[in-house]
Amino acid sequence: MEDFIEFLGFINQQLCSKGIPSFESLLIPATFSGIVGEYIAMRVPEYSDSLVKNRYHNGHPDLIPKGKFDGDAVQHGSEGIEVKASRYARGWQGHNPESSWLMVFHVDSHSSNSIASGIPFSPFRCKGVYAARLDQSDWAFAGRSETSRRTIYCQRDSERSPENAGQLDVPGFTAAEAIAGFLSRRAQTKPG
Repeated sequence: MEDFIEFLGFINQQLCSKGIPSFESLLIPATFSGIVGEYIAMRVPEYSDSLVKNRYHNGHPDLIPKGKFDGDAVQHGSEGIEVKASRYARGWQGHNPESSWLMVFHVDSHSSNSIASGIPFSPFRCKGVYAARLDQSDWAFAGRSETSRRTIYCQRDSERSPENAGQLDVPGFTAAEAIAGFLSRRAQTKPG
């Protein structure tokens, strides 16, 4: 996460020097969350000896066990971690109700909506890192009406809380340390 904050700071310095609003303010919130999630999925393997970024275009999950799949690429694998960034602490959305590990980075930032509402600038921050093994039953299908143009999606049912859900955000720890701790605990609980 510190890498992303540094990256964002660099981009925003350049934009500010030209009188352009912050990067996060230029994008709709869902696009910015997508960028944060992709950036994290690219960087997490740098802190892990056992995970790689899935090299399959739009493959699931984002992070897979190193060497498990040919070329470290799989269209749909049953092992690994799906990574998301969200402005919300619950009610996460995805396009498919899949059973997998989900790691969510709960973030807060200024947005295009903030500017439109006259909300003063607030810097990007990570509010928490959450991880859980979710099953298909942990997702609720949210279809759409015949007149809607919204993308069909599934939503994490916020009323359910899987037994192995856990908040990885610990006071005094960075997100990278939380991830490293999560990966370490995950490795210790693997059978065999």
